[in-house]
Amino acid sequence: MKLEYLCLGKDQKKNKNGSFRGGGNWILLKCFHPAGEFYFNFNSEGKAEIIRKDKCYGEGLIEALKKELL
Repeated sequence: MKLEYLCLGKDQKKNKNGSFRGGGNWILLKCFHPAGEFYFNFNSEGKAEIIRKDKCYGEGLIEALKKELL
């Protein structure tokens, strides 16, 4: 899968409320897919999360990602 992305932060720490701040091991990316934009955050411990930028992208973005990733 080819994506354009923008790195929003490196060496970030995830707060309990889901926000981030400096001093950790997370990398934060904003990804651009034809079906919509999403955030892909991951760390050196093998944890990762995908978050839709806007709810309006709905299932179309999720289905497109599933098709390309599976």
